[in-house]
Amino acid sequence: MATACSYFKFELIQGDRTGPRLGRILFRHGVVETPAFFPVGTVGTVKGVSCSELEAVGVRGMLSNAFHIYLRGNLDLIRRLGGLHNFVRFKGMIITDSGGFHIKSLAQHTRVTPEGMQFSSPFDGSRHFLSPEEVVHIQEALDSDVKLPLDVCPSYPEGEKEQEHATRLTLQWYERAQQAVKKPDQGFLGIVQGGFDEALRRWAARETVKFGFHGYAIGGLSVGEPKHLTFQLLQAVNEELPSEQIRYLMGMGKPQDIVTAVEIGTDLFDCVIPTRNARNGTLYTWKEGVIRIRNSSMKDDPCVIEEGCRCPACAGGYSRAFLAYLYRCGEMLALKLLTLHNLFFFQTLMNRIREAVKKGTFGELKTQVLDLFGED
Repeated sequence: MATACSYFKFELIQGDRTGPRLGRILFRHGVVETPAFFPVGTVGTVKGVSCSELEAVGVRGMLSNAFHIYLRGNLDLIRRLGGLHNFVRFKGMIITDSGGFHIKSLAQHTRVTPEGMQFSSPFDGSRHFLSPEEVVHIQEALDSDVKLPLDVCPSYPEGEKEQEHATRLTLQWYERAQQAVKKPDQGFLGIVQGGFDEALRRWAARETVKFGFHGYAIGGLSVGEPKHLTFQLLQAVNEELPSEQIRYLMGMGKPQDIVTAVEIGTDLFDCVIPTRNARNGTLYTWKEGVIRIRNSSMKDDPCVIEEGCRCPACAGGYSRAFLAYLYRCGEMLALKLLTLHNLFFFQTLMNRIREAVKKGTFGELKTQVLDLFGED
């Protein structure tokens, strides 16, 4: 059973077990209003932009990855320099993921045992072993605001026996992870696994809740399964989770998916989509939906990405033609400006979602988003 954490607290302001909700996360460095979206800063930074630039476009938190930071060999350095916040100079909320998903998806020669995970580093081939206890200690050394336990994430499609085994092993590891906690001033969220069977997902949610975590993440979704199944399973999990604690859907980031997940009671999201797509030249707008700076039509377009947008690219008056030119030339400035635009768009999306929930007009906003970006 996780002890109470005075440095992390979720307050539900409006809503209940299912349906659109409003809340706030209170953490050591401030407050995050929910529903909220965090970009992914795998090694402590979002690619191409500084933490001050993140804050300038309204980003209040990020997801970093303990697995990636650990394998870079900088753990002791970060501890000595005051933890991840101080090291990267970020004032917002930092969640550190345990890396269970990434060990299975990126590492080589992975072997999952009851004791933990054995694997070869995807960076230099070195052999490693991570136990549930060690993953907790790594995240405590990083001193993030929220840590996540080591879990086993089934891939799609795996057989029923494999899904059930992964779920039971994950639950066994949670008990060990909680016993390993030495820093109770971090939030500790349990990850609900359960594969792709609704009954197993519901059971996993109920069993995870018994550990008394400070809130709950939903993992192992949007990993290749049909979209209708994703939301069926998400709704089932949300129906089992306590209404007064946060629900954090990991790895989902399309605007149309976010509004659908908010509609069934989800509070927090993270994804690489806005930043990765920006680096590939794909941008989000409120009038044209998705646009691509690589298209030939952009080469002589004098307009900014979107009129009225206050991101550094649009507020700075940079034309689509100029951004397309920078992109074709391989200039780093293009990637920075496109990334900041997408991050600003996603923060605007979450602001509009919160305002719509407050006013009772969420259905209208969802329709607008689906019309712009489709339902898949």
